[in-house]
Amino acid sequence: MTVTRRRFLGGAAAFAAAPAAFAKTGDAGGARLTLGVLSDIHVGCAGREQWHEFMSFNVHTFVRALCHFRDAGVDGVVITGDLADYGMIYEMEAVAEAWWRVFPDDKLPDGRRVERLFVTGNHDWEGFLYRNFGKMHYPDPTALAKATLQGNMKAAWERIWDEPYQPVWTKRVKGYTFIGAHWEGFPYKAYGNVSFAGAPEAICAAGAKADPRQPFFYLQHPLPKDTNYGPNGWGHDRGDTTAALSKFPNAFAISGHSHYSLTDNHSLWQGAFTSLSMSSLRYGSAFTEDLHPDAFEDTKSYGPDADAKNARKMLPRSSFIDARQGSLLTVFDDRIEITRHDFLSDEPLADDWIVPWSPAEKGKPFLPSRQKASEKKPLFAATAKVEVDRCRRQNRAGEIKDAFAVNFPSATAETASRAMYFEVAAVADGKTFKMKRVSAKGFNRARRRQPLCTECVFATDELPRATPFRFAVTPVAAFGSRGDPIQSAVVTA
Repeated sequence: MTVTRRRFLGGAAAFAAAPAAFAKTGDAGGARLTLGVLSDIHVGCAGREQWHEFMSFNVHTFVRALCHFRDAGVDGVVITGDLADYGMIYEMEAVAEAWWRVFPDDKLPDGRRVERLFVTGNHDWEGFLYRNFGKMHYPDPTALAKATLQGNMKAAWERIWDEPYQPVWTKRVKGYTFIGAHWEGFPYKAYGNVSFAGAPEAICAAGAKADPRQPFFYLQHPLPKDTNYGPNGWGHDRGDTTAALSKFPNAFAISGHSHYSLTDNHSLWQGAFTSLSMSSLRYGSAFTEDLHPDAFEDTKSYGPDADAKNARKMLPRSSFIDARQGSLLTVFDDRIEITRHDFLSDEPLADDWIVPWSPAEKGKPFLPSRQKASEKKPLFAATAKVEVDRCRRQNRAGEIKDAFAVNFPSATAETASRAMYFEVAAVADGKTFKMKRVSAKGFNRARRRQPLCTECVFATDELPRATPFRFAVTPVAAFGSRGDPIQSAVVTA
């Protein structure tokens, strides 16, 4: 079936018209440009036969986000890759179906145009390779080749979106320049070795023409190298775009791919330019699990002895499927305002980011060094207590162990920084016998949606024998600020 701006896929008849789920946003006086920003929407289903379930569940959050943007009166919507989860043509058609239903003919209800500012990601090009999806659902190689975007990207994109497909494109929206670079394509290149042919040249051409007092925007799927999460952040590119963007203080890059939460203040970075790492509308990633050599008790360790470390862990890997995040980005003459929204609960994730503009004149408050210096300590409530229970638990290797379950409340004081994770240590007489890190439950949710309790588990054979000790729990914020610890009563293994 053909998708056009005025015609929808036949299977969508069961999908109700997009609701006006949000009240219209108040007038942002003086705003020059308003954008809805998403990444990693991962619209996916096993096939056309799952269409009804697909439309009622998988696309629901995407539609809610589009409605939110519609009611805010956006001038454009940015999606920085991974639109189609398994890289299938019918998945991209479903993305278009949702889009046209909320923005028929690319327009707001008042008739103003909403620009599509989309780039592809690795899932759009090669998602059929993941989890053996392609071979399971299309054992005939010829049928698989016809169904995937990978071999048909240009033709499918132009048919579905009714616009030319260009690996690197440039658009103008209300006087602002946008450059988009689609994923490099197939064959797959290792993370950290992705580059975008033509993108550095397009960046330099746009930067040379742009008013230095006005931002211009660059969109790609992976992080520009050595920006938001530093050299160890997962999902960065080879560095070509960072080199080009670094020539222009008024460059504003938007990327995705990492799935890190917008509640992590590393997600907004300033250096030679500004970089916004958008989270995911579909599922999240653990907080900087790659950045700590021992990872977390509830995530995955890496390195040569990772299997042994992971086997001993007393907590299963946490699921971060509840991260459904996006932003509104509003440009004024003197600043850019960025909201952070939880589309699962329809609440703000955290306070808005205010970026003074232009950076060269106003300073750069989101330099990592400045964010670290200004970060407040996360705080427990005065009544917070650490509870310890003896139990028997299974480690990841399947062994049943005598253990201590250490439970403690969230550190969610309104005037303090958010605790992104906790350090839980067995201590006695100033000595630490064993320390574990555990992600703060709900670190990626709106503050009042954070669960009341986080748990960390220690096997008794990890702890000192016959030596009385306490469990001390320290909350830690994104840039490493540590709050005051709270301690349990004395226990003995």
